Amino acid sequence: MSWFPELLAHRPEQAWPQDSFQLVPFYRGLVELTPETLLASWSGAPQVEDPRHGLVRGADAFAAYAQETREWLALSDATAWPGSVTQTAMRSVEEVVLDPEVGGARQELGAAVVAEWDRDHRLTAVRVYHSLPLVAGQRAHLPVAPVEAEQRLPAFVREHLGGRDGDLDDLLGTYEDDARLTTFTDRTQVVSGHQELRRLHRVPAVPGSGLRTTICTVSDDGRSCAVEHRVTRDGSPEPVEAGVTVYERGPHGKVQQERRYAVLATAAFAPVAAAGSSDVRGRVDLGRRSGSYATAGSLDG
Repeated sequence: MSWFPELLAHRPEQAWPQDSFQLVPFYRGLVELTPETLLASWSGAPQVEDPRHGLVRGADAFAAYAQETREWLALSDATAWPGSVTQTAMRSVEEVVLDPEVGGARQELGAAVVAEWDRDHRLTAVRVYHSLPLVAGQRAHLPVAPVEAEQRLPAFVREHLGGRDGDLDDLLGTYEDDARLTTFTDRTQVVSGHQELRRLHRVPAVPGSGLRTTICTVSDDGRSCAVEHRVTRDGSPEPVEAGVTVYERGPHGKVQQERRYAVLATAAFAPVAAAGSSDVRGRVDLGRRSGSYATAGSLDG
């Protein structure tokens, strides 16, 4: 994520060599950096899409969003635990586990932050996908990712997605033997190994559902690939789901980890563990850790 705590010491018009950045994780920056530093990280007017807050556009709205997020993290006693970062020249996908207290119990909830940059590495847009609790009766906002004209899916992801339309054994063959799949939607679920994956994938699709998935963006850094998508129902342009899935390569060129972050249009309350998955807490694993983030020194701006 592109928060720059040292940005204000330089001229605004100065170009930034990519290897000079001190990148700060999204939620850590919202909590620890000054509003001036956060605003200076944008190339123009801030634009954030968040399921809890909707479309946040402009400096004033962004300042209020940052303040509300800090307050929510403090009130729920939540820590943001950083995970993997998939990063290309113009985009990053940062994975995070948040552990707020919900209904008197602490939960592990996933979030994926997609950040778009310009050529000077300043932010142009941020889309946040998470399953954080909403206000009762509130309808989740589904982030709107652009549909890229040129989408280059790496072979291991292309084969995996193609396997979903074929035989179950062919699909399982696109996973490493010890592969793990984690879903963060209206509930958190973790399955691992071919036996559990077989049980998960053998659940048949609902007949006549008419669901159509559109791939929006593809970000591949050679180690993992993040794919943004949206799901619509036949006859309606309004999406019923939006999300991003991160596929991590294994030693045999297959899917080692698949982590799905999806926002459902119907989600309105805190997620709960899936039936039969009471041991979810502690099983959440966001894969490799990135060394791109600053870890030392004060971030007081």
